Amino acid sequence: MTLDTNIRRFCDTFHQERAKYANFAMRFVRDRAAAEDLVNDSFVTFWERRETLAEETVCEAYFYTIVKNKCLNYLRDMQTRSKIRGDLQDTSSRLMQYDLASLES
Repeated sequence: MTLDTNIRRFCDTFHQERAKYANFAMRFVRDRAAAEDLVNDSFVTFWERRETLAEETVCEAYFYTIVKNKCLNYLRDMQTRSKIRGDLQDTSSRLMQYDLASLES
């Protein structure tokens, strides 16, 4: 089977089994909308890289790897945002305490 045939077959099954890939992503991100977005982004990444794939590439396994990596990046981004949010809340709390102390004196 040629890579072109493999890619065409994968694209056909992707549209039929999109929910399967979204469920895979859901195991990591636990957010349905984010999982579906990550799967769609993964398909775009797959499509952009299709011409660089080796002849022996198993498209479905390669796609799962893309989805997994997108999920990892998403979780890292969420962790960073959470830390920043916490830092902002700490700063806001300190400013409020300073304002209260200034007004009470």
